[in-house]
Amino acid sequence: MSVITVNFSDVINSSAPEDCFRQYVMPTTFKIETLLDGKDLIDSHFSYFEKASEQFALCGIGVNKIFELASGEEISSLHDRVRHALSGTVVRPAQEISTITEPTVLGGFRFNKNTKPDEIWENFGYGHMILPKILLTKRLLNKHSDETITFLTISPEVSSFEAISILTQLQKLEASGCSDNSKLMTVVTTDIDGEAWGSSVKTISKGVRKNQYRKVVLAARKTLTGKFKIASVLGSLRRSYPECFLFCFSIPRDGEGTISFVGATPELLVSLDENIVKSLALAGSIGRGMDRSTDTEKALILTRSHKDIAEHDEVIAEISDRLRAITNSVSVEQTRLRRLNNIQHLSTGITAQAGNESNLLKLVEVLHPTPAVCGAPREIAWGVIGEHEQFDRGWYASPVGWMNARGEGEFAVALRSALVEDGKAWLFAGNGIVAQSKPEVELEEVRLKFKPLSDALVGAQDGR
Repeated sequence: MSVITVNFSDVINSSAPEDCFRQYVMPTTFKIETLLDGKDLIDSHFSYFEKASEQFALCGIGVNKIFELASGEEISSLHDRVRHALSGTVVRPAQEISTITEPTVLGGFRFNKNTKPDEIWENFGYGHMILPKILLTKRLLNKHSDETITFLTISPEVSSFEAISILTQLQKLEASGCSDNSKLMTVVTTDIDGEAWGSSVKTISKGVRKNQYRKVVLAARKTLTGKFKIASVLGSLRRSYPECFLFCFSIPRDGEGTISFVGATPELLVSLDENIVKSLALAGSIGRGMDRSTDTEKALILTRSHKDIAEHDEVIAEISDRLRAITNSVSVEQTRLRRLNNIQHLSTGITAQAGNESNLLKLVEVLHPTPAVCGAPREIAWGVIGEHEQFDRGWYASPVGWMNARGEGEFAVALRSALVEDGKAWLFAGNGIVAQSKPEVELEEVRLKFKPLSDALVGAQDGR
């Protein structure tokens, strides 16, 4: 693969004031994805969030400021601190362009704010938002164009020299590493004990039938060992699941190297754009068929399944009720079938008008966790999860996303995800357990949900 290099000294004005945000337009030859290969070779914070189907991506390098949560602290407590940090002066690009971008933070939060992170999640803490030293933002030039534009934003107190050095180093590392196709054989070790899983499904399902709770989402974890390259993982996920949210959050280990939380999720938790709030109910799943006939047959089974419809309706009702508490004019769209590469879901969009109390982080706080990833009632489901899951979810099934200086942004639910370090990866997936759940069916479904990350990590793709 040929690499088109950029002389960043030609892009960045070294005489610009350094006490403010400075923005530049990158050359059209520059591709934000080209920095991903270099990312694997540096020990630095790295924050990435992408919607390939909408030609939108954010790539944050380093840490200018980090806004961390403490144990039990509410997500919304970060709002004022983040908005203050993003409120500084912005020196816009010299070129005349039809769109702008704002200074932005990226990050995520822990599934359960009241439990302590275990050893593999300790670097991620209870959650944080990061203002990177350097932020690259790719977006469409306007709503009526397929042309994209990439902005470079340098944070206050980051010198032009440092910014040029970081970007140049990443570009050199990418160029030197692009021809390295070496792989090690990957050994799969599963943490799913079929007997234990079946026992938990039976116990939880029995609790639903006894009206102790309405639903509990039971997650599973398995491990892979081998040589992993995050850029390759993201590339595979982008090709196979372009309609999903792609994310990667890398944090330096206390010793050496980095640990990365990476995934491709179809589930929007909440977005805020101007005054419009959007969320998504995604619950009820079945695999894809081998051909059009069997695929249609499976879709009909899903859309006629009383179990899946009831589970989906529970999520719609809970999200709608929580939004009504802090927003106005909540509207539920028609349920449709959401088809992904290897699985199909029942999917319902929910919209609302932002109210006086509905800043983005407050919306995240109120909606997380939804019944789609936790269960209902929420507090009881949390307790049942703790009894049956013998591992820490960490950031799995939690909000990951971004927020800009206007308070707008987007958070997805971190499904189909893995925690990856140099020689090991921990994969996560889960199912909603209800009264009619059958252990063998649930085991087959959760294994299906492991497939996107498992394929990406071993370098395989569906249909290959």
